Amino acid sequence: MARDLTVLPGESSLAHSLQIPQSLGGRTKLSDIPTIARLHGDAKRGEAKVAVCYVCHQVGAQGTPFGPNLAGWAAARTTEQILTDLIAPSERLAHGFDQPARLRSRDGKHIVEGLVSNYSHHAGSLNIKVFGGQMKKILFREGGIKVEFLKDHSWMPPASEMGLTDQDLRDLVEYLKSI
Repeated sequence: MARDLTVLPGESSLAHSLQIPQSLGGRTKLSDIPTIARLHGDAKRGEAKVAVCYVCHQVGAQGTPFGPNLAGWAAARTTEQILTDLIAPSERLAHGFDQPARLRSRDGKHIVEGLVSNYSHHAGSLNIKVFGGQMKKILFREGGIKVEFLKDHSWMPPASEMGLTDQDLRDLVEYLKSI
């Protein structure tokens, strides 16, 4: 069921923080893209590894609608392009996901992070999709909320912050190309 996002009730204060995790697993050291691309990928093993993506992405109907839906996303991309997007997600932001922002309450105690849409400086309002996929309308001028747009920033942590190995990435690429 579609919702009209222009009629969300507006919030003029940030009652609590909603921040996006910077890491989704242990830290790993990854090889360069050509080295990973030369590995043999296994889509079955990649299907098991895609679970780490469900925290922020949907794959078809499974997962969380925060980042782009990954079903069909890899079909028109090369292995190297997909690896680049997973290893260095801030290098190329997907359309519609290119307005990351951080909001701070007037007193600085609360921070809300997410993806902005329907920003209106004149009206003093914006819609922000927060971690988990919920959309909130914020009346930033009325509440004295500071809006910081983050240039060339993806909320997606790099693959090295998700506990993924070279082989995990190559397997994940094969799985994403198969769906």
